[in-house]
Amino acid sequence: MYDPEGKALRRRIERRYLQQLVTGCGKGWCMNEYCKSGRQHLGLQDTITTKDALPMIKPFLDGLNHGQDHTPLHFCVDEKSQKQRAVAMMLAAESGFGGKDAGYSFEWCLGALEAEAGDLDAARVWLKNWAPTKGEIKG
Repeated sequence: MYDPEGKALRRRIERRYLQQLVTGCGKGWCMNEYCKSGRQHLGLQDTITTKDALPMIKPFLDGLNHGQDHTPLHFCVDEKSQKQRAVAMMLAAESGFGGKDAGYSFEWCLGALEAEAGDLDAARVWLKNWAPTKGEIKG
């Protein structure tokens, strides 16, 4: 499909968000706050109407409309990816104890886990050898 302006893609993203928020993915392990199933598991308001969902997803759609490359997308993923993301968050949090410029950003921690097939110890070594610390990025 020829879509040079990305309008069709943005419509598909909007539909996907609405489907997730209104009907959910149905996965028992989902912890996505932008999914009805995940919201139930997190103890958040689980019944969301389309009217309620539109303002929730508007900032993400606006980011896409304005060409912002760092707009996060919150789609449901497989269980392995979700667990890996949770471990990466913990790894990023634990690596920041040496001060605000110490440690590694979440993205680098996730990349290390992906590179090392989820092995936490190997990911720590990978980060030490290959990833810039937060202080080096600001440099």
